[in-house]
Amino acid sequence: CYSAKLGPSLFESVARELAALVTDAELHLTHLALQLCSSMVTHAPQLSTPLVHTHVLPRCLVLLQSPLLQGPARSSLRALFATLAAADCGFQSLLEQLLGVVRGAPTALSRQSLSSIAQCVSSLCGPMPPQERTATL
Repeated sequence: CYSAKLGPSLFESVARELAALVTDAELHLTHLALQLCSSMVTHAPQLSTPLVHTHVLPRCLVLLQSPLLQGPARSSLRALFATLAAADCGFQSLLEQLLGVVRGAPTALSRQSLSSIAQCVSSLCGPMPPQERTATL
């Protein structure tokens, strides 16, 4: 596995570059960037999880407000939230950030945005134990 040979500085550089690709201007690149983020968290959680939280997650929360988010990009975003939850990356914190998008929106969000947020909450809850999932939903 090559991830063992990659240093922290390379993970930081990759996370910074991926964050720039998380936008609704080019959803195919967003989809690929989010897939790489999920792979990084899966294969090197100690190195990549804090970097994804710092660099990529804020851009994901902005992306969720876009009415253009759909298809593979939305699926990859849902997969990233599920991967972060499975990696035990602070379920409650991630949930609060997702709900904060709705609470902190300066204007009413579109139905598409609300649907995307709800789907990400669902993906976040999926890997959780049944009692915690039931309490959340």
